[in-house]
Amino acid sequence: MPYADALEERFGLELLFRLRGARTPPSELVIANIDRNSSAALAAPDQPDRWPRQSHAGLIQQSHASGAALIGFNVFFPVSQPGGDEAMAEAMRQAGSVVLTSYLKPRQLPDNIYVESIVEPIPKLADSALASAPFLLPQSPVASRYWCW
Repeated sequence: MPYADALEERFGLELLFRLRGARTPPSELVIANIDRNSSAALAAPDQPDRWPRQSHAGLIQQSHASGAALIGFNVFFPVSQPGGDEAMAEAMRQAGSVVLTSYLKPRQLPDNIYVESIVEPIPKLADSALASAPFLLPQSPVASRYWCW
């Protein structure tokens, strides 16, 4: 029953999360947040994929030197940046532990068929990364579905 599923998801999941309570994130996890304040402080564009790649290279080098076991970017790099790509690619090769974001490009086909194709970052960066994968976090405050493959 579709209505029962919607009610259970809307109220049942919320109740279960409230009963469980907040969870403390792992202490060994660090998130470097990039936002408008970061852009302003660095005098960089508001789109992190347009930041100088040397900035990303520096972040990779500092994180690796600080003992980061894995470094992940939720920034998609679709366009080459002459002069900067090589610095970032070299930092990723040296670290050996950088995962980049690929992009899921949606398409609507006839008969209500919906497909997504994976678009990889530029080859120079993709080839230097440990891996690339879609960054599939929900855009809403509640995550009630997930992908597995």
